[in-house]
Amino acid sequence: EGEGEGEGEGEGEGEGEVPVIVDVAGLKIVRDDGASFSLPAGTQVQAGGYVVIGRSATQPSFETYWGVTFNSARVYVKASPGTFIVVNDNGTHTWALRTAANAVLDVASVGIGEPDNIQRKVPLTAASSGLAWNRIALVTGNVGATPGSGQASDVVAAHGCYISEVSDAVGGNLPSIHEFIELHCPSAVR
Repeated sequence: EGEGEGEGEGEGEGEGEVPVIVDVAGLKIVRDDGASFSLPAGTQVQAGGYVVIGRSATQPSFETYWGVTFNSARVYVKASPGTFIVVNDNGTHTWALRTAANAVLDVASVGIGEPDNIQRKVPLTAASSGLAWNRIALVTGNVGATPGSGQASDVVAAHGCYISEVSDAVGGNLPSIHEFIELHCPSAVR
């Protein structure tokens, strides 16, 4: 028997251990007007990681715009152009996270308009409560937005993943393509 075999497997905490992988394929972000986007087959992230759904920017463009790098703990998914608009110029929207079978994992978030960013500060508080969110008015440079980070590492989610950030984008070249919705996935989806 090799050293360390059989102990803590799948926890992803210790040296040499295999990280727990969360399968998020099929999860849907549903906007209050019925527009939705389903995560494609094969979408996975390490437990404790983030899935960032960008409006329509390519991954390299998104990484450059926001100054982030994606990996197995921070996954980027480009939404299909024209099928899912994160922040709409015509008003304030809310979102819900649902399973492929339409079961609710996280209730609709508080509304966000332009040029706002909202970040979950209390994950187990209903997402529709203003108490669950920090609201940041974005300025040129998008100071305050944290795609792919920002949640406490010890947080527990009732259903595995939750909506942790929704952001407009301002300034730069074609800012609207860099809008995003972020999911934090501390554990497997139940």
